[in-house]
Amino acid sequence: NILFAIILFLRDTPSYSISFYLPTIIHEFGFDPIFSNLLTSPIQAFSALIQWLVAWSCDKNGKHGMHLLLIGSLNILSYGLFLYEIDRPQKSVVLEYVGVALVTAFTSASGAPIISWLTNNLSSTTSVAAGIAFVVSFGNLGTYDIHKNKHKQCATNELNNIK
Repeated sequence: NILFAIILFLRDTPSYSISFYLPTIIHEFGFDPIFSNLLTSPIQAFSALIQWLVAWSCDKNGKHGMHLLLIGSLNILSYGLFLYEIDRPQKSVVLEYVGVALVTAFTSASGAPIISWLTNNLSSTTSVAAGIAFVVSFGNLGTYDIHKNKHKQCATNELNNIK
């Protein structure tokens, strides 16, 4: 259970970070704030589709470790594309947007194989319930500071807008 908790912790922290700051990231591409919020919807829809496909494939094939390895590899490649595009002198907004969409999708998609692999490794329904509660609780510890800083940032932005 501890290994699954650590894996979920390492998955939840970037996943929540991207979800919370996605409008800000898109705003940095040069879009106005309202349009930036609208542009998060296609990314989240694409992410949901990838999550569903991964969950379906994982359930159909039962190869959770291979799915995690493939998703992790694709995630590393998508982070590389995104970081490469940000550092280029002639940036392409389309490639930046595609990069952040891929990062969001592959970061989020690893949740289903982790949880389903955990539940398949536990025997009774009580141990499954306790195992999922422990793993998800530990995984969400990595997001505590993100929540705290996001609320602090929103409050600071509101105070600056009043002045």
